[in-house]
Amino acid sequence: SSSVTDLTNYSNFDKEAYKYTFSRTADWQGPINYFRNLPLGDTSVLREEGPKQSIPVEALLLVGNMDPEVSLELVSQSAEYVDRFAMQIVNGAGHNPHQEQANVVNKHITKFIKVPDITEEAHSDLPKARQALIDSYTAPVGKIY
Repeated sequence: SSSVTDLTNYSNFDKEAYKYTFSRTADWQGPINYFRNLPLGDTSVLREEGPKQSIPVEALLLVGNMDPEVSLELVSQSAEYVDRFAMQIVNGAGHNPHQEQANVVNKHITKFIKVPDITEEAHSDLPKARQALIDSYTAPVGKIY
């Protein structure tokens, strides 16, 4: 079973970075304040007021097949709010597939944002922001850094 508590998923560099980041008591202040400021007691967002409006965005939901928190009902409810919705199940991952199966997640993201079989003409017709995202994500690492 793979989970964020299974430290074999992390390099020594990752472990040292985590220990350094939270080495002092004061370092926990920011993350704790983030959760304190969430409107968890505000149930007004749960009430339906008027018709549901779709958000004009493309969304990819990556779900670990061993995630006990995500149900099919939750996935279908999420899909109601966006124009284009895709879901990929990441085998061998729990609630944090981006950490537990990083290479698999990266492949799913690349496949989602890439336009298949595009010609040069179609390539130039893409919105600049989307093309920049595709180029930055699919470019070799040496060209980025």
